[in-house]
Amino acid sequence: MKSICFPISGNESQKNLDFAINIITAIKNYEVAVCLHTENKQIEELLKKHRIKYDVINIEHKIFPKENFIKNFFVSYISSPRIFSYLLDNKPNILHSFDISASLMWNSASRMSGQKIVLSQSTKWDYSYFIKSMASTADKIISPSKNYAASLPATAHSKTVVMYPFMKWENDGFDLKNELNIKDDSAMVFAISSSDKAKIISLGEKLNAIFNKKIYLIMNSKKPFELKDTDIEIAGVPSTSFPKGADAFVVYDDDLDIYADVKNAFHYKVPVFAVRNSVTLELIEDGETGFLINSTQPDPIAEKIASLWDLRGQITDIAGKDNPSSLKDYVNELEKIYGNL
Repeated sequence: MKSICFPISGNESQKNLDFAINIITAIKNYEVAVCLHTENKQIEELLKKHRIKYDVINIEHKIFPKENFIKNFFVSYISSPRIFSYLLDNKPNILHSFDISASLMWNSASRMSGQKIVLSQSTKWDYSYFIKSMASTADKIISPSKNYAASLPATAHSKTVVMYPFMKWENDGFDLKNELNIKDDSAMVFAISSSDKAKIISLGEKLNAIFNKKIYLIMNSKKPFELKDTDIEIAGVPSTSFPKGADAFVVYDDDLDIYADVKNAFHYKVPVFAVRNSVTLELIEDGETGFLINSTQPDPIAEKIASLWDLRGQITDIAGKDNPSSLKDYVNELEKIYGNL
């Protein structure tokens, strides 16, 4: 059976690491192995928990793509012999990294020993020309959105495939109103994605003035919090099912991190009102699966929400038919890419 090696540098975010573990454990038609750059108790425990075979090759230095190019080139140069030795001993057919740092570290050795290289893009590429050029020599780049793919150099576009992140629905009984113990049936609960709390407060005031009801604005935060006032309450609730249970979902942010929350909103029939930007344009069909608003200011956003409020049922019915790929679907497509390489 052919094999895939997944190098893990230890620089990956928890989100990227979880994404990688899900994929590695779901692959069925290839032997899989993980290669850690250094000992890492937390990652090793995670790999053991999922019974994933791994090796540690003890590379002390790390590449940081936004640091000095000469320094990164030197780190890659001195690390290559140890990586090359590992590849010769284990002979994987394909190398798949989920982090640009790991890909840069393994690039030269992989080329010398004949492995095909797959790189999963996890951020927009705002790196230097040299870093982009080196990383884009991968045989296949998997981008999580058209918006992210557009940041790749033109020379990489022909070997880039867009595969939106898979979704895993959580049947956990979560509901925002129940979670916050909201008993007032007349109150309005707005889930919101924004990094600007001042705008959230201002939006809450405008919504309260228009609807003349108690307003709850709920963020999907890592840690729970509450800010209480007579007419407006702002809270943070960590949940993978966010924004389930909200009366509407308001999106300010323009980062792909909103992807899961938007798809959850579609799935749980929460109407979406989003500030128009390159990301929301890609995820939301205006007037079909949600409403796009041509302003970032609280006044016009609140007014637009109010003017469209009675139409929200129509878009949730359409949006609810959206079917993101499952983990199984995603891995099936990934294995086709491996096979073609």
